[in-house]
Amino acid sequence: LTFNNAGTWNFAGTETLTAGADAISNSGTINTVGTSKIDFGAGANTFSNAGTIKVGGAGAATAAASLTLSNLAVLNNSGVIDVHDGATNRSFTTTATLNGTGASQLYVDAALGGPGSTASAVTIGGSSGLTAIRVNNTNAGGVGAYIPDPANGIVLVTGATSLSNFRISELSDGYNGPGLPTGANGTIAAPGMFFYDLAANGNKIVLVSAPKVAAFQFAQIGAIAGDAWTTTTQSWFDRQADLRDTLGGRALGSAPAVWMKVVGDWSRRDSGSSLTVAGKTYGYDTSYKADTASVIAGVDLLHGSDKASAWVIGVQGGYVDANARFRNSSTRLNLTGGVVGVYASYL
Repeated sequence: LTFNNAGTWNFAGTETLTAGADAISNSGTINTVGTSKIDFGAGANTFSNAGTIKVGGAGAATAAASLTLSNLAVLNNSGVIDVHDGATNRSFTTTATLNGTGASQLYVDAALGGPGSTASAVTIGGSSGLTAIRVNNTNAGGVGAYIPDPANGIVLVTGATSLSNFRISELSDGYNGPGLPTGANGTIAAPGMFFYDLAANGNKIVLVSAPKVAAFQFAQIGAIAGDAWTTTTQSWFDRQADLRDTLGGRALGSAPAVWMKVVGDWSRRDSGSSLTVAGKTYGYDTSYKADTASVIAGVDLLHGSDKASAWVIGVQGGYVDANARFRNSSTRLNLTGGVVGVYASYL
């Protein structure tokens, strides 16, 4: 039996072909509904798809549906096998080797979250050629999660598969989005702090995940805040030095004083790190330029008991503005606010 479809073929239930060498060629659209199956029977059977196979396409938009192609040796695909519906409740199963040529695409749902997240169920007999997997993220409101181990990955394809026969499609949600580290080209930048990449786990093609650059930049906030703190607290140490230098010429007794200091600091820090997940190494550039400006003023009372020593007590307050700009990134950090303190010392 040879069957060519160039239009739209809607079917449900089971289609049983002959015991000979059957061949189906599709350049149009094949829609199924509910539980559907094509049984090719005995023989050297082939299916060539240059159009679209839409699992559940003839049913309700998010209704559960499945398509099985049994007793099939080779599925030559240069079109689209669409298993997505926005609810990860559709499946595609075949005994055939999926041979991807041209614009071969597998369109699936996946909830881009942590271990145990669901995806459309795709099972094949083997893989060859190259097929792009288009991922529709059904967890668009989530923030993702860290999945470094392929054993805990989100399963996209099961069968005698090879990772070299699959890649992520450019049409996937978040494809090559912002915030990716080096080495992560061709991955999915999901909402939140993580991106997803393909990996192999035995006979399965899965999605693993790793942090975006922003997660490593976040770790630098402590250093940036520490630099701003050091810059502003240095004002008090400078005030102590000024008072100590004038002790010799001061009269004994108590005397008030008012002081003010304007501080500016500019710095550049080169830093980076790497992370290996499922055999792939990603590079994170966390280098940044920072500047801090502050105005600190105080009022203190110096009490000199002799020509060489004195007690001082006072209060200080002011305003600080610290900014950091990360290299090769749109990430900016701004720390602003008032500062207040009291101090006492023996000079």
